[in-house]
Amino acid sequence: MSSGRESIFEERKKLVKKVLERVKDTLDLSNKNYAIIQFPTRYKERSIDIVAIDEQGQNIVLRVKPTLSISRDEVDDLIKASLALNAVPLMVTEDESLFDNIVYEREGIYILNERTLENMCLRPSELIALYRKGDLYVTLDSKAFKRLKSLRSFSLGDIAYRTGISRRTLYEYEREGGMVSIDLAERLVEVLGEDVVKTISLKTIRKEFIKKVSRVESKDLSKLRREKIVSLISNKKVK
Repeated sequence: MSSGRESIFEERKKLVKKVLERVKDTLDLSNKNYAIIQFPTRYKERSIDIVAIDEQGQNIVLRVKPTLSISRDEVDDLIKASLALNAVPLMVTEDESLFDNIVYEREGIYILNERTLENMCLRPSELIALYRKGDLYVTLDSKAFKRLKSLRSFSLGDIAYRTGISRRTLYEYEREGGMVSIDLAERLVEVLGEDVVKTISLKTIRKEFIKKVSRVESKDLSKLRREKIVSLISNKKVK
């Protein structure tokens, strides 16, 4: 029995190492500065594997897992670190139940496979959607909305009539853009064209993350939490 468990453990360890190397390759190609977190030294006791920073502010706090299983402590640490570092809490896994080009929102963090992370970082033309609460979402481009509306000489009333979306909602889309369900996106694309929607980006996910945890601002983190983050970073291996 113990040998069987050891075999499973070794296989998972190899998978984590393989995925971690792929993630590092993606971060290298996307010119992100990153640190490998090696403290605590035992993988099971660690909650964060990589912290990545870039000049556009699309920062990542990342955990690599062999399956979708993640503990409450790991989730809490990812969220706290992301708040402190102005980052997005991601979990990368090669669990076969995940689809490519879909980011899954779960318990306040965002889960994706390595191919989706690669496309998100290196292929901005790839359409990536966010899955949450049983529905898929993409981003509505407010600038494209205004341009296409003007090009077709449509009023908000015209678009509302053709799509069945209220003028108030369309006004908000035109003013700020934001997340739209696939159903609404398809209606808008049919009327205005496919340029009105764009992929989910790290920047978009960051905004959604902040909305969900707005009651926990970085400046309000306790001294103990800050010391924990500093401890994690100070024991890192820098690229």
